[in-house]
Amino acid sequence: GAAGLAQIDNLNSMSFDGSSDFINNGTGVGNALGSSATNFSISGWFKTVVSPIPADDGMFAFGNGPTSSVADAPFFIRQNTYNRLFVESRTASGITGRIGFLFDVRPLSWRHYCIVYDGTQTDKLDRIKCYVNGISLTQTGNYGTIPTSINLTNKTNFIGAGITNQYYNGSIDELAVFNYSLTEAEALS
Repeated sequence: GAAGLAQIDNLNSMSFDGSSDFINNGTGVGNALGSSATNFSISGWFKTVVSPIPADDGMFAFGNGPTSSVADAPFFIRQNTYNRLFVESRTASGITGRIGFLFDVRPLSWRHYCIVYDGTQTDKLDRIKCYVNGISLTQTGNYGTIPTSINLTNKTNFIGAGITNQYYNGSIDELAVFNYSLTEAEALS
């Protein structure tokens, strides 16, 4: 497959306790994507270990992170109790855009997630695509507008966390960030 801009392809998965641990990956990936990123993709294997899933289970983010009292994250991914995966964009003032996807989480099972952002799409609903285990997920709702470009310069990348007090309870493996929108064929492979 395609080479990622940043990859964590270790021999063991990264485990998170859902209450306080996460990886602060610094600002390098965000800086490489730039101040007006119009497309990128995130791919990796996730295994949630609790059922039901907490109300907000942060998985991946660019922004202030889980310990900040200000929920400023131009791009983050979370799942919730209702078997929904959300991709959101948020400023300190609130959510600017959110797209939800319904899927069967299946705790204790490894699932391959691929989230594709393409800000060049005219229709706001086409700017985020989500694939789980090679299946394109159907959107279940949206709020606001996912922006046509996202400023990721100097935004810290968090793995295993989202915004304020959102921590992932499970394991993540073979995580990759691509500096382009994967095609559907690449996302499904």
